Amino acid sequence: MQVTIFEAEITIGEAQIFALDPPMGVAMAKFQPSPAYDVERHANVIDGDYVADRGGILRIEMSDGVALKSNAISIQDYPALDEIELHILGIYEPNFDKLFAEHPDFKANWNAPKIPKRTIHFERLSIGFMPITTVGWAYLFVFIAATIAGVFLAQSIWAKAGWPGASLVQTAILLVGALAMVRFAYKRS
Repeated sequence: MQVTIFEAEITIGEAQIFALDPPMGVAMAKFQPSPAYDVERHANVIDGDYVADRGGILRIEMSDGVALKSNAISIQDYPALDEIELHILGIYEPNFDKLFAEHPDFKANWNAPKIPKRTIHFERLSIGFMPITTVGWAYLFVFIAATIAGVFLAQSIWAKAGWPGASLVQTAILLVGALAMVRFAYKRS
């Protein structure tokens, strides 16, 4: 996709978008400066050194004249390498997903198989991981209900028998039940 970069109404260059970072809404482009481009006025980064945020004076239009709105515009100029890049950060208008739906980087990111994220909790107690699927959460709910029922059953048996230490038994059942239910529910996820 070709874009044009302006300072007010003056064209400072054009750029061809070549790469995307879809989760961040970022597009990177090779920048071709016009005679109005001034490295000291327009570049945020010069030869790898951050100078200042100078994107506030810039705006971008697509080839059809529609404004491309983003959170930030960064020109990174590397005179020693004869390379200039434009980074458009946090594109929000037009919608990033619709704008780049056919771009290979977009397709590669969103069509790739996803590895489920696991949340680690209480590793020292060997609980391991929380469930990551609906089925896992359903098993977890059933185990919670069974553990609570076990506590009430144990309490009533202990109370009828008149044995001391009912609170210790409740605590043990809750602890074992909590460990077992999370492990079992995770394995079913």
